[in-house]
Amino acid sequence: MSFQAMAWASKQRVGGVTGKAILLMLANYADQEGRCIPGQQKLADECECSPRAIREWLAKFEEMGIVRREERRRDDGYRTSDLIILSLSSPAPNASEISPADNSPENGSPENDADLTGTKCRAINRTYQVNRKDVGKARASDPEFEEWYRHYPHKVGRGQAERAFATARKIASLQDLIDGLHRYVATKPAVYAWRNPATWLNGKGWLDAPAPEPIPMPRQSSPPQRPGIVGSAQRILESENHGSESVFGNNGDAQFLPAAGGDG
Repeated sequence: MSFQAMAWASKQRVGGVTGKAILLMLANYADQEGRCIPGQQKLADECECSPRAIREWLAKFEEMGIVRREERRRDDGYRTSDLIILSLSSPAPNASEISPADNSPENGSPENDADLTGTKCRAINRTYQVNRKDVGKARASDPEFEEWYRHYPHKVGRGQAERAFATARKIASLQDLIDGLHRYVATKPAVYAWRNPATWLNGKGWLDAPAPEPIPMPRQSSPPQRPGIVGSAQRILESENHGSESVFGNNGDAQFLPAAGGDG
């Protein structure tokens, strides 16, 4: 390891955290003249990235003028690892000299710096940050969720519904979720409110049996009312019209007797 190469590599601005790690690893292998011959697979294993990312970054380093490669072959003509020479005499570029393409994660490589669990690594590269809003806009909607969601009559809380749907799909098929939703829509009593989509999914609503119809409460009949004074007076008048006599009992109710001279 050359301390001069390590100090030189630490001052370089390459436009990506993974690229910086690769350059530091090259400096770790380099001799006093900045020469090293590590294999691409070995670099990939130690930098925790893919060989494709190694190849892309080495090509980028050559474009930046901080690395030069010389092809090496064995006696049988088979190509072996290249000789990599670090340009230890080249000064570190300013941040303004790095093109936008250099700031992109891995220059299109699938092995980007997302495995750093959100760490911004400001000491290495302050400009390499992910715009979460742009990522959210670029994310395509799940076609399976769209198919299920269009059948749901109560469309609220879409974001929560998407997360709940992704969890539900781990234990149920799309057809099971759609069939369960159709059963819920067809059998829900009108007196019940619609459940939110996320609530239905989190509660495994596709496994629910059809909801029973609510049992109507029987109407309570009013207790019979005592006639009282008004009722008794009305019955007296009725008895006079029908030719019968009435007397009041002990409880004040009118009692009717047949008129005098009647039969029996």
